[in-house]
Amino acid sequence: MTSHSPISPESPINVDAPITDLPSWQNFVPSNEFTDAELQNAMGCRPKIELNECRQDKKICNVMEKIGLTNASKITKTLQGSIWRANDRNNKTVCVKVADQQLYKDSRAVIEGKSYDVLEDICLEQSIVKYVTQTKQCPNSITKYIKFIKSRTNFFFIMEDGGNSLFDFVQRVHQYIADQFLDIEHWKKAVRVILHQMVEAIAYIHSLNICHFDISLENWLINDVSVDILENGQMLFDLSDIRVKVCDFGLAKKFTSDACMSTKYCGKEQYSSPEVIDGCGSFDAKANDIHCLGVCAFMLVTGGPPWARAHLSDDNYVFTKQKSIARMLKLWKIGHYAEPYMIHLFNSVFRTEKMGRANIGEIQQFIAKYH
Repeated sequence: MTSHSPISPESPINVDAPITDLPSWQNFVPSNEFTDAELQNAMGCRPKIELNECRQDKKICNVMEKIGLTNASKITKTLQGSIWRANDRNNKTVCVKVADQQLYKDSRAVIEGKSYDVLEDICLEQSIVKYVTQTKQCPNSITKYIKFIKSRTNFFFIMEDGGNSLFDFVQRVHQYIADQFLDIEHWKKAVRVILHQMVEAIAYIHSLNICHFDISLENWLINDVSVDILENGQMLFDLSDIRVKVCDFGLAKKFTSDACMSTKYCGKEQYSSPEVIDGCGSFDAKANDIHCLGVCAFMLVTGGPPWARAHLSDDNYVFTKQKSIARMLKLWKIGHYAEPYMIHLFNSVFRTEKMGRANIGEIQQFIAKYH
């Protein structure tokens, strides 16, 4: 690894291209194939659709009661169904992913009367999560498989409840930092804990030649972290209490060899590697996961993504290739947010495959020095 951002000879770009303002969490919307507004407009605003949805939800609750799940509450909608929380027979909270069998069979979703292709596969997802988590070696940083059930119309994938959205948590944290309720130096310590667990999870699935394809803050969960409030109003997290878990393996794939080459262009654009964004030829799926992890780490540190997309049409991406991540953070006036080791990590991750992006083993060894 080097201490400077690599300059790609394949990018004859004007190095004086303007750098845009920090894309903070305030204008960064969690990325899905469709926005919440689109989903609400398509599935939640029309009376007839609302009535059908209520009927469907009631049927889902009835099925869950029959299989021993009570106090069910819907968390959110998905393209092919919904996500729920419920209590099992031991009164333990579980998470339930429900998918419509017909939509699954057709690999599609219907939004505002239009049909869209969907790459997620709940049957493959549950088999991968079962394979990954039902071993003693599986770290706690991965949501565990519990059960998979099929009703007449839906699939029910029951798994461990990992907590709440890490994306939402990071939003709140950076608001607290901006409001001076949380000290940035304390948050840096929390970032080390979170990043260590993220790297642990990805290292494990990569050791099994499984790639996630959708590593993003939206697909990490965090527990209800204990917080102390000091006399001066400052917040302190109990760092020993922080637990994060990766979830949503709907796009994941198991490869038959260590060379996980793929042409499966998917995932959230803000996180995807330049190879996936370009969409030309095969790419290393493990290396793509690493790039996505780098964006997650950047967002933990700064509260926003480094760029909208890792492409030469993006001013911030061009700037970091021709200048450096450190210089961009300095221009954003948040250079003190990132410790030197984080800058070093960004430099080793935010490079093309041709330029030698770090692998998860190298990152794991590097992070271990600072945990």
